[in-house]
Amino acid sequence: MRLIALAESPADEAAIRILTEAIRGTALAWVDPPKWRSQGWPAVLEELPVVIRDIHFHSDATGLVVVVDTNSSPLHAPAHIGQPHPKCRICALRTRANLALANLPPIPGRPSLRVALGAATPAINLVQLRTNFPSGFGVLESDIGAL
Repeated sequence: MRLIALAESPADEAAIRILTEAIRGTALAWVDPPKWRSQGWPAVLEELPVVIRDIHFHSDATGLVVVVDTNSSPLHAPAHIGQPHPKCRICALRTRANLALANLPPIPGRPSLRVALGAATPAINLVQLRTNFPSGFGVLESDIGAL
């Protein structure tokens, strides 16, 4: 599997590569994204169809991982499926990606390009260490909540 990471900045793309490999549990083969693109959320949204076409016709990558920041946009929710929220960034990316993918002709001997979309959401990890056990050791309890 050869992948391309697309995000709002090169630093974000590096983080996406690390996270993706951690989830998969193995090193992956990465293809560099196009160098000509701009940075930031508007650029990722605008250039996504061009990047998809470029990967399809000019690359041997089989997957594209796209991650953007949510900033103050609404979080994606199951209710958005079939009825995209106009300000949800995942909904906007999904719409653009689906339109671009629908217009690509199949390439014989090659699987269809797979696209994964994600939105980085600010969160806090709340950790409490309890030490009121007779043996004196602590138990770590963790809960993650969105800000």
